[in-house]
Amino acid sequence: MLIKSRKMEDHEANLRESFNNLRSQRVIEPNLDKIVAVQAMQSPKTQKEAHRLKGRITSLTRFISRTGDRSFPLFKAIKKGKDFEWPSECEKSF
Repeated sequence: MLIKSRKMEDHEANLRESFNNLRSQRVIEPNLDKIVAVQAMQSPKTQKEAHRLKGRITSLTRFISRTGDRSFPLFKAIKKGKDFEWPSECEKSF
């Protein structure tokens, strides 16, 4: 999809308007099975479970506001070379 604007200042507003139109016409919507899968998950106990959560959240990022800010504790917890630990800040964002 290509969205063109006459002025650079208007481009972000045009993008938002176009995507809101797509969303309101239900062209773009989240997969309900993926939402249910995330809601049904318990807090991860292992690094593998945390990676599974990361994958499920990644598939829904365009429908969750401020995903990066909310997911940062998770990414920090599953950083390579570290023993897995699920701190309270991860539980809060989960």
